[in-house]
Amino acid sequence: MIQEMNISRTLVGRFELGDGLLESIQVFIEKENITAAWVNIIGGTKRFEFYYYNQETKEYETRIEEKQLEIMNATGNVSMKDGKPFPHIHITCGDVDGNAIGGHLKSGTTILAAEIIFWVLEGDPLKRVEHPATGLSLWECLDQ
Repeated sequence: MIQEMNISRTLVGRFELGDGLLESIQVFIEKENITAAWVNIIGGTKRFEFYYYNQETKEYETRIEEKQLEIMNATGNVSMKDGKPFPHIHITCGDVDGNAIGGHLKSGTTILAAEIIFWVLEGDPLKRVEHPATGLSLWECLDQ
């Protein structure tokens, strides 16, 4: 099922050198009372921590890169999970040799620079619920 939502406002800005990227997003969405949004980020990291979902084990596996990387693209959303705003961001970073790595943004990623845009959505709240077939937390509105 698809649900219609409208963009109610657009917020642009940057986060500061040395801050945690996911932590900064979480603080911002709580301060701004954002419960549904689309997010894009470009910039760079001093430390990159991410995880990916192993479809066989149905568990997340963490990777850490202790080097400067370019954020080539980070795209995600904000929805409600367990009663609070939850940022779900997929991120791809590249190194000096042009190699790309990525997955789900995890706390512990340290910002070199981060320019970010939020398209805040209005409509029925987007809620994440466990999807039994995949073991993932997916939008309830798309699960019916």
